[in-house]
Amino acid sequence: MRTALNGSLLLALGLAVGLSAQAQSTENGVGLVQLGQHSDDAVKDRQRQIKEELKHQDVSKADRGALKAESRKLDVEKQGNAIIGAYLRRLDGVGQRNGLQLSDITVSADPRHDFAGLGLTSEQLNNVAAPITNGFVMNRDGPIYVPTGSVLYRNSLGNTEFEDFGGAVLRHEQTHAQGGGEFLAYTVQQDVFHLFKGDFQPGNFQSLDEQLRASIERNREE
Repeated sequence: MRTALNGSLLLALGLAVGLSAQAQSTENGVGLVQLGQHSDDAVKDRQRQIKEELKHQDVSKADRGALKAESRKLDVEKQGNAIIGAYLRRLDGVGQRNGLQLSDITVSADPRHDFAGLGLTSEQLNNVAAPITNGFVMNRDGPIYVPTGSVLYRNSLGNTEFEDFGGAVLRHEQTHAQGGGEFLAYTVQQDVFHLFKGDFQPGNFQSLDEQLRASIERNREE
């Protein structure tokens, strides 16, 4: 089902936290998942192997849990490859991919757990877990983290406006990963967003453009 684009929910919340530690995986979920590690065929083959291994009665409880977690992680990667891959294709279409690869992106299904214990404030944890947070970086050189629970991510696949906006978000976060602040990141995002104008309903484009312009002005003096 096509979900209507809501500009107030889609504006990227770009973060450049600047921590040196790497985020940790959560024990109860799939943890952080780097994209672009397996093709769809490779995922299918490995999950078929896991299914067969789980049929063996001599598989320990711990190994059984590990196999199930691996299969869930592969599901997350497959979905992420499709969604972020669509963003990258949109960027290709306007000549704005700027070297971005699937492997530059790591998705998190549970940011509040995945980034716990890294010295983030409660406000920062709330921000990275918020449904309006479409992406963030922790350090220069990336990776770019994308929460799978964001409104943008959950509604992107097959929706041209969402995929276009997702591509612009990736360029925003890439700017942070390259050392740029919010003023430059939002400027880059708006420049890329303008290239997709023809794909948007006029009201949606205007709403998002006004928000991006306001974010640029708000950060002009940084």
